[in-house]
Amino acid sequence: MAATEIQVDKFDIMGTVVYTIKVSDATGHYHGGSTSLKTQNKEEADLHFTLMKAKYPDYAIANKSDLTGNAHIPPGAVEDPSKAVPQEIPDEPQDSTSTEEDKAKKAETKKAVEDTQDNKNKKKEKGAQSIAPPPNKFYKKSIDRTGIDEKAASLMGKVSAKDKVEAGLDGLMGEGSLQASSQRIVAKGEEVMQGKMGNSFIVMGRDRPASRASGYGGKGDTHCDQIDIVAGLGGANPVTKDKDGQPLVTDPNFQRDAARILLSQKTDIDKNFQLCEGTAGCPEGKSAIGIKADGVRVMAREGIKLVTNADPVNSQGGESMSVGNIDLIAGNDDSDLQPLVKGHNLKKGVEELLRHISDLTKVVHGFMKYQMKMNQAVSTHTHLSPFYGIPTAPSEQCMQSGFQCNLELTTKTETSVLTLLTNLVGYDANYLKPTGPRFICSQYNNTN
Repeated sequence: MAATEIQVDKFDIMGTVVYTIKVSDATGHYHGGSTSLKTQNKEEADLHFTLMKAKYPDYAIANKSDLTGNAHIPPGAVEDPSKAVPQEIPDEPQDSTSTEEDKAKKAETKKAVEDTQDNKNKKKEKGAQSIAPPPNKFYKKSIDRTGIDEKAASLMGKVSAKDKVEAGLDGLMGEGSLQASSQRIVAKGEEVMQGKMGNSFIVMGRDRPASRASGYGGKGDTHCDQIDIVAGLGGANPVTKDKDGQPLVTDPNFQRDAARILLSQKTDIDKNFQLCEGTAGCPEGKSAIGIKADGVRVMAREGIKLVTNADPVNSQGGESMSVGNIDLIAGNDDSDLQPLVKGHNLKKGVEELLRHISDLTKVVHGFMKYQMKMNQAVSTHTHLSPFYGIPTAPSEQCMQSGFQCNLELTTKTETSVLTLLTNLVGYDANYLKPTGPRFICSQYNNTN
């Protein structure tokens, strides 16, 4: 039963036609106030009727009149197969005098009509997404009435600002606002809650990522219950009616719809949301929760945990055979997925590397000292001459080279070695100690 009923009556009193419009809820209680109207002006009645339909998208017409068009399918109701599927065109009475050429022409005409009806039906089944204009990638207006019923848009333009406020259609202070809204194709096993004026839905039914034939619900599986919470069915450019003025209905679309929280007892979550495999894989036929929007924020007043293998048995009664992975994937691209680094292990590894560098530095410093002694000995050494064993004078070239080498080892190499040892101590204090200003381990985030 629809949540809102609109009752339209036409009375002929002594030759004077009077129109009355009343709006009531599911219990029969009339809203009253600006929702009710009594007038002799048919245009005014028609305008008010259109405004009420826009304000209460879940409406149903309580009675029929020439003002309502004597026909209506409530938005969100299960499709009437007799209206959704074109009826077979009856054969025309055969003229006993008709020629074979006349029969061929009639058959051709009949096929053309059937093809036209088939195309219209396909367009309706595809829904708003088949004719919605492409979204502007750089700019979207704050108030966008693209895709609404042309008649409603024309009438809306004639309504004064005061009347919009009284009818609750100005959009201010949380009031409803006339906008294009998609109507979901509802399966018989689904219970749908829809916002009064917009594209927000809570659907309780069975696993269904797209059409009624999709998912485990479409296959007829048991134990595949689902709760689908959607804001913005139809995405950036929903359309209310097609180019022929026929109401459009649409299936859920996990890629196009604006924001969604999906809870399913049994589903193929990665396949339905078109996610890459990663290291966690793409499980099938398991319970899952999917959250999707332009931006997703998870907040806690205390702690947040991402925990895998919380229970030894999964939702289907099977045993969890291995520890599930946690993947952080940017861009839905797992081609260069790499494991995270553990902070404590990294700290120990870098500390050990520093010790090796420090030991190597000390070895170089010791070698430099020995080399300086060797250089000093070579630069000042003498030989015994053949003249009674008198020592010769030191080599002038060796003395100069040895002195220069020892000077550079002392002023440059030894200074650099001592500086490096000092820097290693500072590096350890800055990056590898919890009190350091750039400690490499996070104070708040942990992983295994």
